[in-house]
Amino acid sequence: MLLFSYDIFINKITRAISPTVPLIAIMLSATGCVTTSADGSVEGMTFRTNAPVGAKGYGIQWGGIEQGYPVRRGTQSQRFEVQPGDCGRSDRSSWSDCENDRERSERRQIGYQTEGQTRWYGWSIYFPKDYPNIHPTKVALGQFSEEDSYRTTFMFQNSFGGYNLEAQTMNDDFQNIPLITKEALRGKWHDIVVEYKLSNRINGDGYFRVWVNGELKAEVKGRTTHRNKVYFIYGIYRTKVSKGLGTAQVVYYDEIRHGNSREDVDIRIIEQQLK
Repeated sequence: MLLFSYDIFINKITRAISPTVPLIAIMLSATGCVTTSADGSVEGMTFRTNAPVGAKGYGIQWGGIEQGYPVRRGTQSQRFEVQPGDCGRSDRSSWSDCENDRERSERRQIGYQTEGQTRWYGWSIYFPKDYPNIHPTKVALGQFSEEDSYRTTFMFQNSFGGYNLEAQTMNDDFQNIPLITKEALRGKWHDIVVEYKLSNRINGDGYFRVWVNGELKAEVKGRTTHRNKVYFIYGIYRTKVSKGLGTAQVVYYDEIRHGNSREDVDIRIIEQQLK
C-alpha cells in the first residue's frame, strides 16, 4: 500500500500526471492519512511524472500480487521500468533526456521543503533477483533536488552494485556512503527512512540522516542544500547511458510517506503500533 502521511484533512484531490498513467482510487483513512496508489494531495503537494513528454506506458504502473508484483504491505505497489531509449522531455522547459545522455521513469513531488524546516520521508524499495547492474551508467533510485536550480542535494544510487547515498552539498565534493551491499540488495524489501533538515550555510545546523531496515546508516551535517527549497523524486533515473550496458531495469516502490516525525513514516514502527 502506498501512503502519504500528514495531519491534515484533504478537501480536494487533483490529478497532475501524464494521461498514460492510470489513476487508482484515492481515499482517506480513519486516521486522517491519504492512502493512494496514484497522485495524492498532502499539504497542497502532489506527485507527477518527471519529464513526461514521450514517457512510455510501461514506465510507471500500479499492481498487486495478482499481477506478480511484490508488495511490502497492503495490496499494491508501484513498478518502474526503464528500457534503452526511454528518454523523455520536460513539459515545462526545453530539457530533453535524449539530448543529454539520460533515461528515466520517475515521479517528482510538487511542493517543497524550505530552508530551516525538518521533514521525514520514508519508502520501501525492492530490487528483483534479476535486476542488472549497468555501471558505469549512473542509476538514481530516489533523490532530493533543489526547486530553483534543479541541482541534486542527496541521491540514492546503485552505480557500484549496492544501494549508496551520494551527498552533493559539501563544497562540490561528492561523498558516497554505502547503505546496502550488492550481496544483500536483491529479492527482498528494504525500508528507507530519511530525516532532513535544510541549511544552505557551510557550517549550518542542517543534517541528513538515513535509516535502512531500522538501522542508522548515514548522517551528513552542515550544509544540506545550496538554495532554499528541495523536493523528493523517486523511480529510476539513468545518466551517462552511452557508457554502460544498455538493458532494461525494473524496481518496485511501496509505503512512500512524508511527515513530521519518524513515527509518521517508518513502516516498521507503524507495523508495531498496529499489532
